[in-house]
Amino acid sequence: NDINIINISYEHHEKEFINKNVDAVVTFEPVKTKLLKSGAHIIFDSTQIPGEIIDVMIVKTKTLKAKKQEIQALVDAWYKSVKYISTNTKDSMQKMADYEQINITEFIVAFDGIDVPSKEHNQIFFKLKLNTAIELMQRTLMKKHFIQNKTKPSSLYSDEFL
Repeated sequence: NDINIINISYEHHEKEFINKNVDAVVTFEPVKTKLLKSGAHIIFDSTQIPGEIIDVMIVKTKTLKAKKQEIQALVDAWYKSVKYISTNTKDSMQKMADYEQINITEFIVAFDGIDVPSKEHNQIFFKLKLNTAIELMQRTLMKKHFIQNKTKPSSLYSDEFL
């Protein structure tokens, strides 16, 4: 085994790589852009496996039952911000660049590689593709002995708030 996997908090990715405490890091923007500027090289990224890496919001069942309004408000705010980004691109790019403390040009380049699906896209994904993606993930996790049993994909998620 030439590879040792260690968990490093996102906020430490850049420092650990720059200080040569790790040889490689699985990261995302804006750290990716910062590391590339420092001479790092991409050996693999998610553009090589479109649709296989998805972001999720996870909530405990008891929280889901007790905080439905708050969860719906969070989901609604997310989609409102996604819509704002698409309709007010320049302003939203500047605000996000400021937040990430990188210049606007770097941020636009970084953001170009990020797929931020609309509500409609997510509804289609949930309906047509999510079960298949979960089954693929479960097969991979079983093959690598991270899990022992498969679970019915539809028992793992809810589209109630979409």
